[in-house]
Amino acid sequence: MTKALLDAGANILARCFNGDTAMVLCAASLLPDLQVPRLLLSRQPQLASLQTQGDTPFSAAVRNHDFDCARLLLEHGADPNQLIGPGGISTALFQVLAVEYDTTAVQFLLELPDISFNVSPQKRFTALHAPVLGTLMYNYYDEFILDGPGAVYDILLNKWNKKEHLEACEIRGYTALHWVCLARDSTSIKKLIPAMTKAGADVNMMTGFLGSPVWKTALDLIDDRSSVPSAVSRKGPTAVQRYKENTEKMRETLIAKGAKSRSEILRERWGDLSLLERIKAMSLSYRLTKPFAILVGFLHQVVISGTNVYAMWYRAWMQSNPEEVFFKR
Repeated sequence: MTKALLDAGANILARCFNGDTAMVLCAASLLPDLQVPRLLLSRQPQLASLQTQGDTPFSAAVRNHDFDCARLLLEHGADPNQLIGPGGISTALFQVLAVEYDTTAVQFLLELPDISFNVSPQKRFTALHAPVLGTLMYNYYDEFILDGPGAVYDILLNKWNKKEHLEACEIRGYTALHWVCLARDSTSIKKLIPAMTKAGADVNMMTGFLGSPVWKTALDLIDDRSSVPSAVSRKGPTAVQRYKENTEKMRETLIAKGAKSRSEILRERWGDLSLLERIKAMSLSYRLTKPFAILVGFLHQVVISGTNVYAMWYRAWMQSNPEEVFFKR
């Protein structure tokens, strides 16, 4: 039927109402064989990487575990690191890490020789930042119950476990450890800390302020979130107690591996800071200047961040959960 339609002049590049091409639909449909995808690619090879509003054929195939189709697309020139989604700001690996914790798809992608560690170049998000993004944006005030991110960290750390991977910072100067502490993901903290110790990575790197690493350590981020939020209090005393116990366990895990607060690290490293870095650090330390400095830092982040992080994550989530998006409307 497909061949007959094409022979009769059907437009092979035609799109559905949502922008999907026939190749994307094939990749997302778990077809019993590759006959139709092969036919389409033989007639129009550029279909392998033609981007729609959301997916490429490759990202659709990976997300739907049609790895035979994904391999076929790679043979025809598909780029596993192609930036996808509106604005083209993240890769297929970002999608399966940040939204789905899909260990099967992650394993397939990591076996590709040219898969990129940087999953969103504009934000400088790496594969080690991505797993907790969904919690930071969608489930910020809940403790982790399921070991979603922790499971994919086992796979990621088998491939990317060097000092430069573990100390890689996103655009605001946050390492992966900063992010999992901000997300209060105790399981992922326990995965990252031993890997950092083994690689000689610094567990006391500070987040950025106006381009200089003089702001928060991982331990500071745990302490910042030690106060029980109202969303947890409403669940009752058991949830409150669990929240407090988790805070202490995370602090103990970090401190046991040498984690310290910002004030301690600044005292130790003061002599290594430039004059400008000292001025920035002091502006965040004094009660009178701190509110103004934080405001300036926030405005700076808005300027350098460009596309909203939540919007990026939500677009990826919508692509992966169309039924839930439908029912929420």
